[in-house]
Amino acid sequence: MNTKAIGETGELDYPVKVPDTITQWNVDAFCTSTVGLGFSPRIGHQVFKPYFVELNMPYSVKQGETLVLKANVFNFMRQCIKVNTNLYPSKDFQLLPCDDCLHTACLCGNPSDTFTWNIKPLILGAINITIGTEALETNELCDGQTPVVPTNGKSDIVQKRLLVEAHGIPVENTRSLILCASKSETIPLELPTDVVLGSQSAKCTVTGDVMGKPLNNLNSLVRLPTGCGEQNMILLAPVIKIYNYSHATAQMTTALSNKAKGYMETGYQNQLKFKHKDGSYSAFGSSDSSGSTWLTAFVARFFFPCQNVINIEYRHITEALDWLKKQQQSNGCFQSVGRVIHKELMGGVDSQIALTAYVTSTFVEVNNPKYNDVIEKAKKCLQNCTEAQSSIYTKAQCAYTYTLLGDKVKRTQLLKQLDEVAIKKDDKIHWSTKSVVPKADPLWPKPNSADVETTSYVVLAMVSGKDPSKTDLAAAVPAIRWIYSQQNANGGFASTQDTVVALSAVSAYYSKTFANQSLPTINITNNKGFRTQVILKPTKLSEVHVVALPDNPAVYTLKALGSGCAYVQITERYNILNPEPEGTFILQVKTSSIQCPPHPAPSFNIQISVSLSDASNNKGTNMALVEIKPVSGFVPNSDTVDRLLINEEVKRVENKQTGVTIYLEKITSTPLLLSIDMEQQCEVRDLHPAVVSVTDYYEPLKHIEKTYRNPCK
Repeated sequence: MNTKAIGETGELDYPVKVPDTITQWNVDAFCTSTVGLGFSPRIGHQVFKPYFVELNMPYSVKQGETLVLKANVFNFMRQCIKVNTNLYPSKDFQLLPCDDCLHTACLCGNPSDTFTWNIKPLILGAINITIGTEALETNELCDGQTPVVPTNGKSDIVQKRLLVEAHGIPVENTRSLILCASKSETIPLELPTDVVLGSQSAKCTVTGDVMGKPLNNLNSLVRLPTGCGEQNMILLAPVIKIYNYSHATAQMTTALSNKAKGYMETGYQNQLKFKHKDGSYSAFGSSDSSGSTWLTAFVARFFFPCQNVINIEYRHITEALDWLKKQQQSNGCFQSVGRVIHKELMGGVDSQIALTAYVTSTFVEVNNPKYNDVIEKAKKCLQNCTEAQSSIYTKAQCAYTYTLLGDKVKRTQLLKQLDEVAIKKDDKIHWSTKSVVPKADPLWPKPNSADVETTSYVVLAMVSGKDPSKTDLAAAVPAIRWIYSQQNANGGFASTQDTVVALSAVSAYYSKTFANQSLPTINITNNKGFRTQVILKPTKLSEVHVVALPDNPAVYTLKALGSGCAYVQITERYNILNPEPEGTFILQVKTSSIQCPPHPAPSFNIQISVSLSDASNNKGTNMALVEIKPVSGFVPNSDTVDRLLINEEVKRVENKQTGVTIYLEKITSTPLLLSIDMEQQCEVRDLHPAVVSVTDYYEPLKHIEKTYRNPCK
């Protein structure tokens, strides 16, 4: 509960919580002596307030809705008190008329009373709701008794924060560019016809370091849930790369070091939950029938460098490698065991080669002589990397592996083959797994996760290795520009793997080319008279400057003055009412009432049906997410949420304040049916619809959203 309770003379300083009414502290006192350390017996101590106020509020409401705000006042004394309860006014909300709302009452004999206000939020974002109650000095009788005023604690104040969201479907567009001195870029901001008015916002961020955004968003590089064995590694794998980059470029601070170590510790401890007894790892741990070859290699690869920063038991690495060794076949290739969760390893004539290249890279990076025979044996399998039928992804993966192996001949051959199929446009270059190449570079790129990962492996092949004579730093520049152009607003990319590999590539390149140099000043103007300037300081290279862009629609111009280059992002956000479905999925959402007002506990049921639109796709998708946002004032019934796990395709369910997230093994052409109940927690009027969405985790561009309403309204 994010409540703050304070005395009548206190200050409101959200979000601190003082005990509501009765609180028990258990104290372990200890002392030291010349012979050791001793602990005293545990002592319990209880305190209580004579009376207090408590707010009943939902986690969020939507703009335009009316919250029926209720405050409960409890009297824990035997005597009567008469209280007056007030809502503190705010410019953030409007108080609506309420003829039957009384705010003064008598409380006798341990009773409680409820006071009500109707409020309509006026702004988006977080607003503070503050309620104060005071025991009154009066000669008026309460239930035949003269009310008392407590000697201590005669008043109470609580404050809670309410999140106000726009209704509709959220959309975010980001354009990332490297802006160098004497160059300018024009970015037109436009809104679709079905935009939710008032939901639009835009900002420009500027930093002098390509890793500025990742450094400032270590725990939120991707916006997707992180509840399975691969996704959890987002707290470990890219963070160690960012940590090492900060050391290499002398930008490490105590605060950054502590933060990075904290996330690595969390990622490490959580990852052990997905470990099997045989040393392998899988997406959902012991609930999976076996470990996964690819995920086990992924974990071992990043546990190894992290052990230099946090305390990781080396046995977790060797046990994983020992299990991987058992998966190597007589031809040197590693067999794909367990659930394949990486989209580029799910099929094709060379998928086993790509997997072998990845696993081999893990053994090389761990560099334990115990496994030299495994590496030598794997080289037989990798000989087919250069064959014509090998995919672009496989060639990129193999190019990096041969770079680590020090095989200059194979590395050069693969890079030459990759150069022949590269997509070169303006000052950028990238590699795509798609057969159809887009004709133009869109204003708002929608990054394809596989393309980001493939291009990043090519960069790693170009820039890795201890011998500078064997690197191609200059050749990597156009690819680095393209990778940066695909970065999201938080510094990550589309999903887990492309974020891990892309940040590995970018940090590897800039760690070798980093140099203190002058930085430009960025002028930001628009066609409606807005003008501002961002001055970058070499002493604060990775500092991220945020400029709110006040006008949308508008045409913004960004110009770099002086010398050097800056890393700039324009991000616009808005909500729309009826987005065009992407086309991969078929989603149906139906609601039916269970009990409607005037029943004291209204509730309704949501039935969801999801399937692939392509009936010929027998393999199904990657792992997919179904996210159910609740209607304002309602919460999911926990029993019906737990029952979702009965379906064998449902691997995990997370029930949070923001809604229910369902992890699906895959989605096929056969409709998958899901059902949960929603129960009213707080009364909200003028309700807007809520959203159900379906997303392919590894290809987030494949998604669909549908809205639903409370059938009782």
